[in-house]
Amino acid sequence: MQAAIDRPDAKGKNLAAYWRQWSGDYPNFTSLATTALLLIALVIIFYLINERFLSWRNVVIILNQGAAYIILGVGMTFVITTKGIDLSIGATVALSGTVVGLILVTWKMPLVLAIPAGLAAGAACGAFNGYCVARFRVPPLIVTLGTMALFRGLSYVLLGHQILFGFPDEFLWLARGRILGIAPSVYLAFIIAIWGWYFLNYTRTGQEIIAVGGNEEAARLAGIDTNRIKFITYTIMGVLAAVGGMVWLARVNSVQAAIAYGVEFHTIALVVLGGTSLFGGRGLVMGSLMGALILAILENGLVIVGLGSFVQQVLIGLIFITVVAFRTLQFREGQVTR
Repeated sequence: MQAAIDRPDAKGKNLAAYWRQWSGDYPNFTSLATTALLLIALVIIFYLINERFLSWRNVVIILNQGAAYIILGVGMTFVITTKGIDLSIGATVALSGTVVGLILVTWKMPLVLAIPAGLAAGAACGAFNGYCVARFRVPPLIVTLGTMALFRGLSYVLLGHQILFGFPDEFLWLARGRILGIAPSVYLAFIIAIWGWYFLNYTRTGQEIIAVGGNEEAARLAGIDTNRIKFITYTIMGVLAAVGGMVWLARVNSVQAAIAYGVEFHTIALVVLGGTSLFGGRGLVMGSLMGALILAILENGLVIVGLGSFVQQVLIGLIFITVVAFRTLQFREGQVTR
């Protein structure tokens, strides 16, 4: 014991030095721990402000509000892990939601047709993004900036400024039903998060996603079809955007072409907040789950204390800038391993 204490490398180290060393050895754990601490701190702060914050009814509301963001966050985690970005997910939500709304509300067709059609629309959007990124090697930022306008424009072509509402009860059950007091959409979100964690960390395709983001050229030389991986990743993002869109529709019981404006920023923010590296090569699905809960808690807690959505936007923007600056500093210091 005394020998361990007297080691030269242990002398003079303060708590911050040990934390930096621990962060270098276990970057994923420390990133998740930091996100978890922020989550716990927000819960404590809002509870001290108003005890109703932790009432069962309010906890159920927070989980229901966060379900769609969790689902979107899983897909965005995959995309950012490849060193990509998808600015079109809000428009994909709108377009797939428009397809579902037209089938269920306007054409009065059954749910068994609407859900596959909505998923197909989302998959088509994601596949188009993936094809353009992989085949033409256009930067993801440019591709998805263009498709953000394209997909949103198609939604307006189909719906105009019309608002569709009055979805059938079996569809609304997804977000308004209860299983053990909790909406089915919450269970769905956590199932998708668990699947995303397993897929990214324990499947060959998931490992190839990480490899492509870490060093695309090295991945290609190792025999990985990088174009295929990018295409798969963006297609998954499109499908999950459609699923998240259906959860959104079921919660608000309406759809319009303007739905989900700005959701891409919230989704990117929660993913980065969860510890996924913007430099690629490292994706933390469980961190994204906690990031989604943080956003849902902020949205709910600020309403409880009487602050509006504008304050929420300010806080999310400040948190995003702070977290990105912190992750960038870690990267430059060589503390984050990819």
